[in-house]
Amino acid sequence: MIAMKIKNIIYIYILLSFLFAQNPLKLATVSYISGSCYVENSIQSRALVPLVGNSIFNYDIISSSEGSFCDILFDDDATKIHIDENTKIKLLSDKYSRVFEILYGSVFVSNAKTHTKTYIKTLNNDIYVNNNNIWVDTFNSFDKIVAINYNANIYNYVSKSQILLKPLTAYNVFSDGLV
Repeated sequence: MIAMKIKNIIYIYILLSFLFAQNPLKLATVSYISGSCYVENSIQSRALVPLVGNSIFNYDIISSSEGSFCDILFDDDATKIHIDENTKIKLLSDKYSRVFEILYGSVFVSNAKTHTKTYIKTLNNDIYVNNNNIWVDTFNSFDKIVAINYNANIYNYVSKSQILLKPLTAYNVFSDGLV
């Protein structure tokens, strides 16, 4: 009798673990859309044309077409991302960090000071965003970056170096780390 109860408890535990492991992590909500945007997630086999109020999940890829843009507001109310026209990004989040990987195009990220580290990732650079507003437009050979409130801390993959950009100035950070 006791062995049967233990067996049932283990069975329920395994079943619940499997169900919760398959549950996606909701990160944010679509707060504004103009034109045509698209959300896809190959892990969840999900693809949709989002509406204001739709949930955004970990590993979502969000794209906007020509003349279109959308805003995403994160559930902690500390981060908002504006996705410009002709842009494609991927959202990645864990317990300690939040990453906006720009596949192509441009974004504007507003971030309040939080314990979660926030980054904008491009082909050649990691841009740290903490208590700052930063706009990034990425190209194959360089990234155009403007920090609004404070200095922007950049890590360049090719030169393996840190770059500090002053606010309110547009910089071209080339793939080799030259500014």
